[in-house]
Amino acid sequence: MIESFAPYSATLRVDPLWRRVVVGSGAIFGVAGFVVVGRLPIGIGWAGLLALAWGAMFAAELLILVRAYRTCIAVTVHADGSVEIERSDGLHDSGRLLPGSVILHRWAWLRMRLPAAPAWAEPFAPGKQDREQWRRFQVICRHLTTC
Repeated sequence: MIESFAPYSATLRVDPLWRRVVVGSGAIFGVAGFVVVGRLPIGIGWAGLLALAWGAMFAAELLILVRAYRTCIAVTVHADGSVEIERSDGLHDSGRLLPGSVILHRWAWLRMRLPAAPAWAEPFAPGKQDREQWRRFQVICRHLTTC
């Protein structure tokens, strides 16, 4: 019997449409947060302070997503839970999958972190993936506790 020592991995390409959906819905919920803060039965000073804090947190999270989405064009998930990010400039960065990723039959939401970057999540759908790569990805995630 011949055993393969090649690492088991799956490469997933990002989907610009899903990214636009994530950023767009995030922007909608961010604006909705200001509406909610404005409707709270608290003083105007507290509402202003809360709105300022909400705006800062919302802007920081949106900036993290936009920066990650501009950089990452593909993710290779390895059997040990490590990920390799293919950047738009052709270079590669190594990182880890984080707990909280959601893997369904027709959709995946991967939480990742690179050593020098904040954590972010990336949406994936099988329609934009090679079928064999998507199957490999699902097999890997069945055996990882972080997926």
